Amino acid sequence: MTLHSRTWKREEFNVAKALGTSRALNTDGKADILHDIFLIDTKLRGSWDSAGSWFDKLSKEAEKKGKIAVLTLRKPNKQKRLVVIDFDNFVSLTKAAGWGPETVSQNLPEMLVKRQ
Repeated sequence: MTLHSRTWKREEFNVAKALGTSRALNTDGKADILHDIFLIDTKLRGSWDSAGSWFDKLSKEAEKKGKIAVLTLRKPNKQKRLVVIDFDNFVSLTKAAGWGPETVSQNLPEMLVKRQ
């Protein structure tokens, strides 16, 4: 299934907007979203069978740039997105943000996004 370029560009725009940044225009093809600490790639695909290889490639590029690789995945006509991040980086980020068990359990209801 081939997607029109406006479709995947819109996906990149929406992810960038949610993160308070913008799409990377005419880049080296390594990342879709501009961010200071993350190298973010978005995939809008019907199948995620290649997610492992996409993430491996992104991770190598992120390491060269001193950034954290983040892969966002969404299927066409679906609202929910998934985020792929290295577990050790996830742990480091939660610690840096002060998201210990006590903090998160107290604020979890406010943190969760309700989908209808």
